[in-house]
Amino acid sequence: MGLVIYFLHSFMVSQAFLTVDDQPITLARALPYLQTAGKLKPFIADVVRQYVIEQELQTRQDLDVNPALIETEEVASLHTRPLAKVDGCLQTEV
Repeated sequence: MGLVIYFLHSFMVSQAFLTVDDQPITLARALPYLQTAGKLKPFIADVVRQYVIEQELQTRQDLDVNPALIETEEVASLHTRPLAKVDGCLQTEV
């Protein structure tokens, strides 16, 4: 467990989570931004939800899931839901 925590801490403070204007932003720096914007809890919930779905799909032998079909359906759903402009950003309406 200690090794995992060390690795996570090391990754959070040294690896670029994303890059803006050629400047790296670490995960440790990005998480407070998400929290300030009120997006941290939904972000974590989305990650956990996708992880649980992925784990379930890998363990289920009775399902034949084609990842390309899932991606196609995701893209199609974006085209069927209108976009709304909120705070200058385009977001899908629910």
